[in-house]
Amino acid sequence: LFPYTTLFRSRDEAGEASVALYDMMGRKVYSSHIVSQAIVIPTQGFAKGVYTVVVNAVNRQQVSRVVVE
Repeated sequence: LFPYTTLFRSRDEAGEASVALYDMMGRKVYSSHIVSQAIVIPTQGFAKGVYTVVVNAVNRQQVSRVVVE
């Protein structure tokens, strides 16, 4: 598995946004400010498990899950 996770936003969602990654205990383990459609999250060194990704843009919030193996 790659040492990063890549997510993509639609063209309608292009623009500034913030992204945060939370572990299953609700602890924020990563955060970043983005301006592109591709979101690359470095996961090297993260414990195996399911994480919640929250992307906040001007008028929208997207929540998804990723698995780190």
